[in-house]
Amino acid sequence: MRSPAAPDVLADLAVPTVLRDVVLQRLSSLDDPAQEILGAAAVIGMTPDDRVLAEVSDRSPPEVARALARAQAVGLLHEEDGRCRFRHALARQIVYESVAVSGRRWLHLRTARALESGGGPRPVARLAHHFLHAGRTSDFVGNAEAAADTALSHGDDATAARFLLRALEVGELSRDVRVRLAVKLARSAVDGLAHAEAVPILERLLATEPLPAPLRGELRFALGRLLRQHGQARAGYLQIERAVEDLGERPALLGRALAVLAAPETVVDRHVSEHAARCDQAERAAHRSGDPDVAIAVRITRASLLLEQGDPESWRLIDALLADDRLRASPREHARACLNWAQGALHAGRLDRAETLLAEGRRVADEAEYLRVAEVVSLVTAAVDRAAGRWDGLEERLRRLGDTSATFAAASLDSMLLRGAVLAATGPAEQAVEVLREVIAIAGRTGAVWPLIPAETTLSRLLLSLDDAPGAAEHATAALDLARAKGNWVWAAESVSCLVDALGGRGGADVVAELRAGLGVADAPLAQAALLTAEAAIAPADDAGRLLDEARILLRKAGLRYEEALAGERLGRWHCERGSGDGGALLEEALRAYGAMGADRDIARICRVMRQNGVPIPYPWRGGRPSHGGTLSSREREVALLAAAGKTNQEIADALFLSRRTVESHIANALRKLGLASRKELRTFPVD
Repeated sequence: MRSPAAPDVLADLAVPTVLRDVVLQRLSSLDDPAQEILGAAAVIGMTPDDRVLAEVSDRSPPEVARALARAQAVGLLHEEDGRCRFRHALARQIVYESVAVSGRRWLHLRTARALESGGGPRPVARLAHHFLHAGRTSDFVGNAEAAADTALSHGDDATAARFLLRALEVGELSRDVRVRLAVKLARSAVDGLAHAEAVPILERLLATEPLPAPLRGELRFALGRLLRQHGQARAGYLQIERAVEDLGERPALLGRALAVLAAPETVVDRHVSEHAARCDQAERAAHRSGDPDVAIAVRITRASLLLEQGDPESWRLIDALLADDRLRASPREHARACLNWAQGALHAGRLDRAETLLAEGRRVADEAEYLRVAEVVSLVTAAVDRAAGRWDGLEERLRRLGDTSATFAAASLDSMLLRGAVLAATGPAEQAVEVLREVIAIAGRTGAVWPLIPAETTLSRLLLSLDDAPGAAEHATAALDLARAKGNWVWAAESVSCLVDALGGRGGADVVAELRAGLGVADAPLAQAALLTAEAAIAPADDAGRLLDEARILLRKAGLRYEEALAGERLGRWHCERGSGDGGALLEEALRAYGAMGADRDIARICRVMRQNGVPIPYPWRGGRPSHGGTLSSREREVALLAAAGKTNQEIADALFLSRRTVESHIANALRKLGLASRKELRTFPVD
């Protein structure tokens, strides 16, 4: 059985046969009393205390000293800071396993009793370990719970969760003890990242035990939070809704639960007006509780709710909270708030505020050693870098963040969205489509409105670049329907722009007017620029250029480099189509911006536009090695010919003895140099 006391765990250590033989040979060279004493030492720990060792082995101190000296002489122990210590954990394990199982249990029990009789603070973590291996489950549970309490008092939720999870595995617990441990687990698992392990325990307890309403409400609230963090947005939200029904007598917990329900980016089928009503209810519960920490939590939620809708009032609330000593006194709440606001700022296109909030959130989390948010910090950092056009190595970072082994399932899904967005610009397009479809499938299944809306929108924009207008319209409509049902037009703006493009400017006037009315004066540069772009698509020719230029300037002021480049390309095309000399300079500027970010798919498209309009393409235009300028290298030509013949990337890799990644890079370079938007066009383009 495994113990939560990690330093004393001997399980899972693979012992090489040669090392085992050497250690056992040295052990056998000792006389029987020395072997018994060394076996007791291995049970006690890596650095056994002389007093405890004498008591456990039932030997006199001089006998213990002689035995340790002999073990040191044959190389099993060494001296460190004036005490004898096993040379390494594997040597200790071999000696430990040399003791008969029944003897080990007896020695563990004697060790526990010896530790109990010692002076100073009670070593509950070590006691839990020894009572567990002695088979004394009642004593183990009591000490494991005490160890968890100690860990919680020091803010170490992860260690607390480990002890509680192990204690709850004991089968003969009474109902009262099981419920008490589960409540503590519920409180520690959220920040202790023990989501997957804790969820079935809480679900089973809620399903089988008749609990009083306040306690049932607390457990449901914790279960809902765990489910949400485990990526189950809708299931978690519904659990918290049920918890609210039981928390009337506990206004502090009720206020916190209602504050979670007020967050708009959680589920698909709740309107922002309902979130606002929940926020009002949370405020009343916080006032009734008299708990200033709950009041702070509700104010944080209010600011987030307004921020996601582009309400300028959100920044006044955020600035007031950042200056509030009560928020600073709670570093975990402070860090979480800053990171959540940074994400909300990015949703609206306020990169300046997002960078500032990210920096503060990271600083506070680092100072508080708040490990739970480490992945969220990495995620928000990647999102800020993506918005700012700092794309070097970004796709690989996002791929690691989105790995299925990620601790935070919700953060993993957001990182997949960002990776899909980067791949949509850098290629290959097939991989971008695959990633975005996976995000849509998972978010749709779990009910997470964010990132479902932006994933639908990003896929719509990608399909437009692949000349799939019907597919683009379908996904833009899906995103628009979701945003409309949510009642948040800041989230709807880009989908409206995509839909108008997919319709070729025909029949988009009504939805553009709906967006204009819904958006109003929202402080949301991304959404306002998307509105201007959509308006330009249906505006008279004299107005379209002005609207496109306003969108480009707005995005430039916001520091959104990639979106600015897209807007500049669109404006450049508009000028070129009308014979204006301004178009070439705009296209070249956009080309250089794409080059700086490595947006190879966009580079291929804009090069084609420049050729079609007689605009010279400067080489090299993004610094570094020219990479054969606009001419294919021999390897690129070889790969392009096979791709043009319909071969898959894996088939090309197998034929040319290359990695699939290298093939993808060669195809992306060939498309860029030839000014093609997708590999389908290679079939009709003379790459020779």
